[in-house]
Amino acid sequence: MVALGLTAPVLDHPFDLDDDSYIVFNRAVVDGVPLSSYFLDGRTNASRPYLALQSYRPVRTLALRAVARIGGVTPRAFGVANRALYGLSIALVLLLALRVTGRPWPALGGAALWAFAPVHVEPVVYASALGDHLSLLLELCALACGALVIGGGNIDGDPRAATEGAGRRRWLVAAAALSLLLAALAMGTKETAITLGGLLAAWAARRGLPGLFVPRTLALLVAHALLAAGFLWLHAHIRGGSLGHAETTATTLAHGLLQAPVLLVEYLRICVAPLGHHPAYVAPAATGLRVAASLFVVAIGAFAALRARTPGLRFGMVWFAVTLLPVLQLVPIAADLADRFALLPSIGLAVAAAAGLSLLPPRIAGVAAAAVALLFAAGTVAEQRNWSDPESLWEHAVEMEPRSPQACVNLGGVRMAQRRTALALDLFDRALAQGGRGPDYELPRASALAALGQVEEAEAALAALLAREPGLGRAHALRGDLALRRRRIDLAGVALAAGRAVAPDEPSLVMLAAVLAQAQHDPAAEAQALARLVLLTPRDARLRYLQGRAALAAGDRDAGLSAGRACLGLDPAAPQCQLLLGLALVAQGTFTDEARTLLDHAALGLPPGPDRSAAEEARRRWP
Repeated sequence: MVALGLTAPVLDHPFDLDDDSYIVFNRAVVDGVPLSSYFLDGRTNASRPYLALQSYRPVRTLALRAVARIGGVTPRAFGVANRALYGLSIALVLLLALRVTGRPWPALGGAALWAFAPVHVEPVVYASALGDHLSLLLELCALACGALVIGGGNIDGDPRAATEGAGRRRWLVAAAALSLLLAALAMGTKETAITLGGLLAAWAARRGLPGLFVPRTLALLVAHALLAAGFLWLHAHIRGGSLGHAETTATTLAHGLLQAPVLLVEYLRICVAPLGHHPAYVAPAATGLRVAASLFVVAIGAFAALRARTPGLRFGMVWFAVTLLPVLQLVPIAADLADRFALLPSIGLAVAAAAGLSLLPPRIAGVAAAAVALLFAAGTVAEQRNWSDPESLWEHAVEMEPRSPQACVNLGGVRMAQRRTALALDLFDRALAQGGRGPDYELPRASALAALGQVEEAEAALAALLAREPGLGRAHALRGDLALRRRRIDLAGVALAAGRAVAPDEPSLVMLAAVLAQAQHDPAAEAQALARLVLLTPRDARLRYLQGRAALAAGDRDAGLSAGRACLGLDPAAPQCQLLLGLALVAQGTFTDEARTLLDHAALGLPPGPDRSAAEEARRRWP
């Protein structure tokens, strides 16, 4: 309860990072799709094609869909879900530490350190990290079932103990099957769960290597290895090739081997650091000196684990190293480092801390655990303030890591939303200068150039981007928008046709079709395009407003009224939604107090312009 209360002030943190793609604009989450599509269609993973192909996480998408169905597509619903899963994981970490150490107070101390760790602020607050929490929970439960099999019916039992009786054998087979099922679900939630077999091996060997060679243990480990291999094959098959986010070659493997010890030490640092966390880490360069220093630290850790006086200390350190293997760049992944990647590995440090506390005199152990827990709690309170809003988050990230292209481009996005376009363009240029490449960097820069009236530069940037990635629908849409600004309706139509040929469901292209229809004075086609756009992005109140205005202009009063009610349901305080519903009611001849109140509020809340004039004109025509 204390741990969950530390991040309560940011329970309603707006969707951020990739939440828009994984949740807000993902039809598989917002509207739902057939059950088989979650497992067989990689496009259900995210709305952006390149993100959809980065991973295979059908169980996570189903979990996101369940939260959206029960609580709505709101930050609070996902914040509550993340915290509920985190609370369950805290309880299981406490039980794990208790099983490893056999002593309640050291176990409580180690679990408290894990629960209060500031490195967990990001996965608790970031809505899409629900997959990290669910995978962790499933993996811990799978580990418990596997430990039961290894112990011959007793989690704490000696792996070499004989199993007697047909009844017990049936129970062990059932526990093994449940362990495999939970492991499969954990992998389908996040790929890092492929490490479960390594954790089970570490559990079996924590009292000595002979524990690995018991037949039932060997059978369980082989079954988990085959399951992991099968999942990796399916993962690559659905995604169309590589295991990582890019092709694994001899060059990338050599780089990964050099980078791995550096990243291992970096993850140790961020797990224990009370401050300095942010969502845009840049990995240190793998220079010869840094690699040598990191290998020295790793060697010391390995020596300490081998010479540890308690199996729990050795088990915790092995846990930390094994669970980090998928994110050490041995296969290329998109992020250098991330706090959410430390959620599972940090359990190993908590178990090692509990084992270390059990070796100290009780009073000294209590004081040490309490001091570090208070330090972590204070760090969590400080770190969660950076998540109060996107501007604070990305300003902090740029301050902490000015070399990060991701931090610069995301802060640039915030500045664009604030209409501080010149500052946004400067940040986009910085991101490109620091190595940022691809649509997420080049497309925002082209948008900023267009907003500043630098149309030729924007078109040149789009041409270069489309030459490399012709299937990028958003770039075709922006190209069409630039053509409309120059009143070249013919060129806008060409851009729309080119975009539809490669990305027919891209929302920005559907919006271009609506704007093009408006330029051609075709309200029926505009209303049709906006209606389709609403189907693609049903949670956007402004689109409902545009759809309703187009429907009223086309003479479809019923569609206008339906769009007005939907718009107001999504954003009851939006003056444009109030205006739309008021106009729709008046268009149907409904001169009620509701319509009058809506128009009055709209006229007061709207800035001078066509919308405000429409509200005032409707009020003047009141009978």
